Amino acid sequence: MMSRFNYCTITILLFFSLNASSQERMEWENPEIVEINREKPHATFHRYSDKDQAVQERSFKELPAYLMLNGTWKFNYVKKPNDRPQYFYREDYDVSGWADIPVPSNWELEGFGIPIYTNVTYPFPANPPFIPHDDNPVGSYKRSFDVSEEWLNQKDVYLYFGGIRSAAYIWINGQFVGYNEGS
Repeated sequence: MMSRFNYCTITILLFFSLNASSQERMEWENPEIVEINREKPHATFHRYSDKDQAVQERSFKELPAYLMLNGTWKFNYVKKPNDRPQYFYREDYDVSGWADIPVPSNWELEGFGIPIYTNVTYPFPANPPFIPHDDNPVGSYKRSFDVSEEWLNQKDVYLYFGGIRSAAYIWINGQFVGYNEGS
């Protein structure tokens, strides 16, 4: 039996603000906060159910306790945080008008925004920990996937990202589950 994670909703937020006029510092402008509800960093490894499964020569991607989320996701791009969809993480939010984007990818190379690479000039005024709120792209990602009842009843389920640029807030089934800066 499969249980539906109706949507795993992921927002990749580049220097994102809930309210540009707010005097409160958000997580990404607070150097003391780099994660919320994230596992401690560790070497990459994969769990096997027993020794025989571990010594078989096959890809970890074939394991029953592994689900690849690469593929096509729904995507919304805006140039500044205040223009982002406010409640897109809700299960009933309609994303049918959003673009499709391959994951993993770099949204600038998929036609959204301008690629930034610099080793000389900083791309925005240096005023740590504050960042500009008027030119600060935000990408919102959404997709659904299923997990088995066995996963939900017997195992911890981890959502792993190989790389996130800047900061991400993550919701599953409309519930906030974490925040992360970096990979």
